[in-house]
Amino acid sequence: MVLKRKGVMRMRTWWHFGAVLLLAAAAGAGSVWGVEVTDFALYSQGNVKVKGSVQGDVGSSAGDVKLQGGTLVAGDVTAAGQVKVSPSVVVQGTITPLMQPVKGLVTAAPGMPTLPSSFAPYTFGAGGGQSFKGKYGELALDPGDYGSLKVKGTKEGGSLLLSSGEYHFDSLTAKKLDFRFDVSKGPVTIYVDGKMSLGSGLNVFVARPDGEFLSLQEAGDELAGLVYAEAGSMVKISGAEWAGTLYTPDGKLMVKKSTIDGALYSQGGIQLTSSSLAYAPLDLEGAFVWAPGGDPVPPDEGTYTPPEPVLMPEPGTFSLLASVLGGLLLLRGRRRRTS
Repeated sequence: MVLKRKGVMRMRTWWHFGAVLLLAAAAGAGSVWGVEVTDFALYSQGNVKVKGSVQGDVGSSAGDVKLQGGTLVAGDVTAAGQVKVSPSVVVQGTITPLMQPVKGLVTAAPGMPTLPSSFAPYTFGAGGGQSFKGKYGELALDPGDYGSLKVKGTKEGGSLLLSSGEYHFDSLTAKKLDFRFDVSKGPVTIYVDGKMSLGSGLNVFVARPDGEFLSLQEAGDELAGLVYAEAGSMVKISGAEWAGTLYTPDGKLMVKKSTIDGALYSQGGIQLTSSSLAYAPLDLEGAFVWAPGGDPVPPDEGTYTPPEPVLMPEPGTFSLLASVLGGLLLLRGRRRRTS
């Protein structure tokens, strides 16, 4: 696997030409691995259970997808295992189980699945700074490293403001307040070493470039795409709102009676219950991709350079690759002899 990183010299022009031929051959050969996970609204390497509505694609690379009664998926459903569909489920795209037949009522035609195969995560450490616990009328935190954040509003209300930049927390719990994201000067990225929990009465507001805060319903996909949060152990949302992409590498992601404008990704499994998810594409120039090999890409002197998506051809394509590269080497040798 080759990842483009800072400080790595560009390949010569003829190697670029060979790479273009390889990608074209792989694309024409059938299913291709290495799709960006951010093409999905909801995606997990574990099992996925949905009871609610999802505006976007749903997938699992190593488990089953179960759609419970009353669920609406305005997109495609793809799974490495089974796709289990209860009565009164509506899927407006295709339903594609990779290894097993669809269980239950099927109203969509299956196609060839294209699934991310493994994960290249952002690596980060614990916050380790000042902790904030208790009730707050207003709490504004600058980007930086923090300890535990466990806050809620007072009887009169409350707000938690995070501004453009990167935050590191040991843990994060918030409820009964307005969660405000000021993305007027750039994205807000949040990294939590442990558990992230958003509770009842939490409402989300996102600031547009002129600084005016908009509600979740008003903000739209463009602003929601500027918020990214990653929690190491587990993400739990109950009776709350959220704007942005959520990811947990080591635990489950559980959403109940909540409204999400963004995307949900998890290694351990996802449960979406009595909730709605409207897909808003992540717009941080690729916070992460799922790529063959799963090699972590560490920060480069504290600055993360995201890898480019890597397309892995099917086994039958390698013979074509060998022919292409052999021809290029032969052509290069002839040029040297003639010169």
